[in-house]
Parts: sequence; structure tokens; C-alpha cells
Amino acid sequence: MTLQQLEKRRKSAIMKKWLELVYETYPPDTASFLKEEVDRFANPVGYVIASNLRKILDGLIEGSDMQAMSSYLEDIIKIRAVQDFSPSQAVCFIDLLKKVILSEIPAETEADATGLVSRIDRLAFMSADIYARTKEKIAQLKERERIKNHVIAGQAWQSPGREIASSQAPRNDMTDGGSLQ
Repeated sequence: MTLQQLEKRRKSAIMKKWLELVYETYPPDTASFLKEEVDRFANPVGYVIASNLRKILDGLIEGSDMQAMSSYLEDIIKIRAVQDFSPSQAVCFIDLLKKVILSEIPAETEADATGLVSRIDRLAFMSADIYARTKEKIAQLKERERIKNHVIAGQAWQSPGREIASSQAPRNDMTDGGSLQ
């Protein structure tokens, strides 16, 4: 039996164990909800995680192009990037897959698993890159929102029809080198 045949046969068990380990990376209450609520609309995070993990596993078993799987990684990482995960925690779900697969394959096929392990490692590297890009995008969006709010607040202060007495106007003591009071 080849490694690919074994993986196809054990796919359900691998998927179940992998999903369980990924859910365990969440706090207990969240993990419980993610496991129990299967409705895609009541639990969109759980749905995105489970469906994309399945697509990643299928892609690995079928030998899909690595770039084709990057969108599945991205969907999961976007969720984990906005949650309170460190970078290593956000992308650890890929390493968990390697752990599950290596525990599921018999010793005589471990030598054949080298290619699969290498592909999983490449997914982990891709995940780190995706995480960095996602966090950068989040920082840009936050900065844009901060600037937008600052501009809106300034416009409200200087709204038409509002006359500001000189005693009410904001002071700018920085013009003469002083500090703000």
C-alpha cells in the first residue's frame, strides 16, 4: 500500500484528530463552541476553519499545487491574526497536521512520508508569510481608521455655523516652543 493510498483510507481519522487539535488551541469555552455548533451561519469561524482544513488535507493527499492551497491557508490565518494568537500560535495548525499524519502512518511507510512532510513544512513557511502580510494589512487599516477619525473630529470642531470664541479655541502653545498645557 502506498502512502497516498494509506492517507486516503485514513483521511477521516486524520481530519478528525487534526480538527480536534486545532480547536484545542482556543480557550476551552471557545473550543467547545467551535466543536459543537456546526451551522455555518451560527458558527462562521468554525465553518471556515473546518472547511479550509479539509481542503488543505485534500490538496496534500491529491498532490495539489502549493500556491493553490494558499487561499485556504489565508482564510484560516486571517481569522487567527485578529484573535489573540502570537505568530507561532496562529500558524501552528500546520505543524499539528504533521504531528497527526506521522502518528497515523505505520513505521514501514515513514520513509515514503518525507515528501509529504516537506510539503507540510512548505505550507508552514507560506503560513508565516501570510500571517505577516495579514498583520501588516491590519496595521494599515487601523492607521487609516485613526486618521479618518482624527479628520472627522477636526471637521466637527470646525463645523459651519459654529463660532468659536477665542477663549474656547484650542490653544497651540507649541508655536513659541512651549509645551501643551
